[in-house]
Amino acid sequence: YFSADDGVHGRELWSTDGTPGGTRLLMDLNPGVASSAPTALTIADGRLYFEADDGQHGGELWVSDGTAAGTHMVKDVNAGGRPSFPSNLTAVGDELFFTANDSEHGRALWRSDGTAAGTELVKDFFPGSFDPPVPLPILPTHLTAVGDRLFLTAWDGTGGYGQLWVSDGTDEGTVKLDGSIGEDPRAGRLEVLTAVGDRLFYNHGEDLWTSDGTPEGTM
Repeated sequence: YFSADDGVHGRELWSTDGTPGGTRLLMDLNPGVASSAPTALTIADGRLYFEADDGQHGGELWVSDGTAAGTHMVKDVNAGGRPSFPSNLTAVGDELFFTANDSEHGRALWRSDGTAAGTELVKDFFPGSFDPPVPLPILPTHLTAVGDRLFLTAWDGTGGYGQLWVSDGTDEGTVKLDGSIGEDPRAGRLEVLTAVGDRLFYNHGEDLWTSDGTPEGTM
């Protein structure tokens, strides 16, 4: 799957089997020369998830089984024509995790099984409709699958800005593992989250850390 602009339909979703004859426009999501601009193409449970704008709902989460009939918007997360801008799409088992802004919670962690009913908020790390009022990349990001768990970085408004979290897909099961290091936000910045077997490795400032998904096993 890929996005392309053929000069007629705008930038839309295409599929290919690796041959010219098997390469085709899958669906013109934003009809005409306008573009739906599919991005963040991600496979989960054999289906393609992506962010696109059909010209009516703004950038929202879509899913496709590889056919036009099976390609549709999953849920209008930010209703009223306002985009939720789903990003950080990450497959964990047969579900998709992503971040989005529904205007009620700010940018938060969501999950989806490909249905509207099964697309729900997991955790609002910084409660309320506004994102943290600091000029740093502390919104939920760096989503990384390790087995059947999701690791990510976020800030809940307490402690230093560098925080490692793990989630089982529920609010109660989304817990902080690595609170912070010091008051200087740059000292605790977490980056380069990488799964190796059943553990997570990551940079914490200038140091290499690892986690097994428990506070005691995060060091």
